[in-house]
Amino acid sequence: MKKLAVLFIAIIILLSGCTASQSRTDATYTQITQEEAKVMMDKNDGHIIVDVRASSG
Repeated sequence: MKKLAVLFIAIIILLSGCTASQSRTDATYTQITQEEAKVMMDKNDGHIIVDVRASSG
């Protein structure tokens, strides 16, 4: 019974940590051209570039 209570508390703590990180809504995205992406990658100034194109195959 004691192990079950500890497990339950651990699950609650883990789940509450997950929901806290999902509540952030300040992230935005900007669509850029291939040339702009190349310039940004060459600068290596902290930008994060994510390719979200769907694969055709």
